[in-house]
Amino acid sequence: MDDSQSSDLLSNRMDSCNSPQQNMQSVPYDTLLKKTKDLLDEYLRNGIPKTSAHFSSLLEDCNTCISQSMDIIIGLLVDTEVHYKTLIEYMEHAVCLLQTLSSFIKTIMESVSLSCHTMSTLPVMTGNIVMVVFNHCKDSETLYGKHLKHVEKQLKDLFRTCHELQLTYLMVMEKHFVFDLTEKEEQDILLKALDINLAIGEIVQTLDVKTMAEQWKAYTAICEKYSNFLSDKIIFQDCTKILCAMTINNITTALQPNLEDKIVLRSLKIASFTIKIILKLCGIFKSAPGRNYTSIMELFVFIYKHNGPYLELVNRKSPQFINQITILIHNPCDLLLTQLICDDVFSECCLHLNTETLRKKDGMIGYIILLTSAMARALDKNVAANEFKQDVIRCLFNILQKCHIWFNKGLKFTNTKHASRSYGLYEYILIHTIALASTLSREQYTALEQLMYEALLGTDCWSALFASDLWVALARNNRELLLTQMDFLCKTYKTLENNHLFYESPQKVHLSYIIGRLFELTETRDKIKLYNNYNLALWTPLQIKNMPSEVQEKAVEDIINELLTKYENFLSSNIQCENKIRQMSKLMKAAATCRFVDGDETFEDYVIKVWLKSCPKNRIVLNQSYFDTSHMWYLEHLEALVALTKAMTRLKKDDGALAKILHVMANIAQLGNAELNLVILDLICQLALQTCNEDKNALESLTTDAFKSIIQKSDNVIHNCLLTHLLKYTDHKNYEYVVAQVFSLDDSLQEIYSSFLQGTTHDIEQWNHLTSVYSSYVHKCIESPVVELLSSGSSREKNSSNFELADIDSLFEGDSESEPVSKKAKYTNEGRLGEIITRLEADSLLLSSEKENVFSTEEISRIRMVCDRLRNIID
Repeated sequence: MDDSQSSDLLSNRMDSCNSPQQNMQSVPYDTLLKKTKDLLDEYLRNGIPKTSAHFSSLLEDCNTCISQSMDIIIGLLVDTEVHYKTLIEYMEHAVCLLQTLSSFIKTIMESVSLSCHTMSTLPVMTGNIVMVVFNHCKDSETLYGKHLKHVEKQLKDLFRTCHELQLTYLMVMEKHFVFDLTEKEEQDILLKALDINLAIGEIVQTLDVKTMAEQWKAYTAICEKYSNFLSDKIIFQDCTKILCAMTINNITTALQPNLEDKIVLRSLKIASFTIKIILKLCGIFKSAPGRNYTSIMELFVFIYKHNGPYLELVNRKSPQFINQITILIHNPCDLLLTQLICDDVFSECCLHLNTETLRKKDGMIGYIILLTSAMARALDKNVAANEFKQDVIRCLFNILQKCHIWFNKGLKFTNTKHASRSYGLYEYILIHTIALASTLSREQYTALEQLMYEALLGTDCWSALFASDLWVALARNNRELLLTQMDFLCKTYKTLENNHLFYESPQKVHLSYIIGRLFELTETRDKIKLYNNYNLALWTPLQIKNMPSEVQEKAVEDIINELLTKYENFLSSNIQCENKIRQMSKLMKAAATCRFVDGDETFEDYVIKVWLKSCPKNRIVLNQSYFDTSHMWYLEHLEALVALTKAMTRLKKDDGALAKILHVMANIAQLGNAELNLVILDLICQLALQTCNEDKNALESLTTDAFKSIIQKSDNVIHNCLLTHLLKYTDHKNYEYVVAQVFSLDDSLQEIYSSFLQGTTHDIEQWNHLTSVYSSYVHKCIESPVVELLSSGSSREKNSSNFELADIDSLFEGDSESEPVSKKAKYTNEGRLGEIITRLEADSLLLSSEKENVFSTEEISRIRMVCDRLRNIID
């Protein structure tokens, strides 16, 4: 805000006096300065002005003098030759005027009641003076440049005296000044005064943390005092926008590399303070009809993006820095989030954020951690946050597919109770969701089941995987629930299987995965029920190896016998029926779930023969790098054959059999078909590790040919998949040798491999920890170890949910060495509060004893004024 703007603020509110601009044009600076100082001195000696017009005129003159002196100083600094004596003289004039004005306001405060009716210019004019001087001090390094050393003392005096005036002014506004908010004119003055103080709050953050603290403390107190009137204004939106920007800027400063520890700590303390002010303002305006949380949401996303694991992995920050940012930033941020999750307006803003914008700014990690933290905060709010609990889980499912990059970054979250344990982002989110699900009502749990079911029948793999893991955790300890859900999912699978598109659909993969996981947890008697109720079609997802021993042997015998029959028909016929091959593929998929330890030799011979007949050289139509849907049966057939071969342990020990299988796969690889290559990749890697070593042999030559064809005729997607499969076998004795052989075929793979290694930093034990969390789940039980882990494991949850402004001084302890000492006005001593109330009681009793006397109109008006003022204090 420049001088012209500040002088316009009360242009329509002056009490029949000239405006500051008129004074500036009509009265020379020296004349106006002398007149103003003389009047102030006279009023200090002989008493306050007789009328409000005199008071208003005096404040306007002070404002004009200060504004002119700052302009003259700037003018002197741009001259070719700077006259320091003149420069210092004008600065001392401003210092003297500020001191006298501060003393004058204190004298008035002690003598009369301060109201907007009688002193309408005080809120805006005094605030404008403070703003102009502080803004001058803020820009001092730029303004004075090389001349700064010549006026250093005067500049410090200017700041000090303005700070003293600021404290006096804020005390008056907060505790002594009264607005009659039934009057439109006084409403406008209050709003303009708040605008000026908002600008001052933004200016002083770069000057002195204690000056900034005092400014925002008083601003918050004024907002609280007049909250009923301000609730439908845009005050909340304006101040939170500035505070959020200040917070982000200070955290950004602290994140810069190679900064002094003192600067880092100062920036974090300022950010911590502004978060607490936001917390206070949110409490004040919690019922305001027009509250807007857009800026606060941006702040949340930014703060939660810079969580401990992110700072460690991406910013390479030390444990000491991460501890500081946790205490100063994340703890108060969690308190703010706890307060807001029950606010319907905030919930709407939080759960309907534009994620496309976030993805461009790497904000998705911040948003998903925000949602996860919100779930943790909602654990202790069983009634108030009921609707939020259900909605936040739904929102989480909607954005999982957009977070896959961060699931694979290697973020490590530490267990709050077991510091030696850590888990990845996916597990971190899953654990919190499990904990929140334990507090859902019956109706909410039913809705959650529907949400998980929809995810399984969707096409996104991350949402489906998350739904499966969550479903397993929720159902594992309830036999009746587990059996009911297994039966429902099996019926769903059986119904969908009638559609020929289901076999190659993502839904089949999702349903097969969860059915297999849940079947493992099912009790033996229930497994037998499911075995008897469903035919071979369900044996693949149920997995025969997980069946009870009572029925497993019979199931293996039945499926092998039926599969042998299918093999005989397949091998004996030159013309193949597509539907029959599909049926045979389904049987092979089911057979692949058996435990093949000592397989039947006849069956193994048939498998080798099926491989040979499946060679693309026997099928001219397949000699192309792509094929349409009419040839999908071959892809299904190959997938089933690969799965069955991987399950047959003894077959993979027969070099003759392996040579035939590798020969067929090498021919498949030569087609250059991406879909087929993806199917055979893992089996080729397994066989390469088993057969390749420093003793050269024919099998190694075949695997090398297969690798060579895949690498030369494929794109980066296939290359990445190849390396991903190899990384699963890092513990194998031949791993290094095979990887070296692969790299020798294409030098570019080395670079891809290196980037893979950088991203695979997850701790393997995290999944074991996740399993232990599953076993501790009990629905609707707040004493669940998972809930206890999240709700009481961190010290931040034990903090007060509110923020006391009295804590600010302790926040900035130790910062005073490099900053001016805050001189507090004498009436800020809270120890006198009881004394003032006692005196007030005595005076009111004395006044009531005079009730038989007749009060004049002026006296009645003054008494009403005092009553209004006391009523405002109580409100």
